[in-house]
Amino acid sequence: MSTSSRKAPRCPPATRLPKRARNEHRSKIVLGKRAVTADTAVRPARYFGTTEQFWMGLQDDYELEEAHAALGNCLDTEVKRLEA
Repeated sequence: MSTSSRKAPRCPPATRLPKRARNEHRSKIVLGKRAVTADTAVRPARYFGTTEQFWMGLQDDYELEEAHAALGNCLDTEVKRLEA
């Protein structure tokens, strides 16, 4: 029994981006203009032999740094710590 290419599972259309679009996505991620999504994280994880969680963690770290930078000292005046 042979398997024809027509019966082989196909990637969803969103993952079949032209090479130029893939390069643009990577550039935007590196420049901080585009976020790492779950869909994005699986690709470098597979390529580099790491986990998707590693790549998602990098995005989380970046977003937290940006939030702290944007808030500056305002956080101390806006939110008081809960006292025990």
